[in-house]
Amino acid sequence: MKPFESKGFSLKPNTVSGLSDQRLNFSVQTEKRAPNAISAFAKDSHKRAARLLGYGLILDTPEAWETVSHLLALRLSVGERAAILLAALHSLQPEEAAVICDHAFSGGAA
Repeated sequence: MKPFESKGFSLKPNTVSGLSDQRLNFSVQTEKRAPNAISAFAKDSHKRAARLLGYGLILDTPEAWETVSHLLALRLSVGERAAILLAALHSLQPEEAAVICDHAFSGGAA
């Protein structure tokens, strides 16, 4: 395998202009990738929620997270939001989770 083929490129001649013309016209053709599982199977609301989470992580301000929480409430069911909450809480140490829950339910900002 040639080095450029290992990177997904294939050089194939487009045309040959006769025997007297020794030049070949090559074009670079990239191989098409199969769509990933998220693109292929996820609901539109789930794709939007994942994008929102990314925006929240990038901006990382209280205002951005508050906006994310409002938009997630519009796009996801209570069960879907609860699953995200449980996954996030289970990623923490019990003491950390307790402090965060106390802060959230004492009127603390998101």
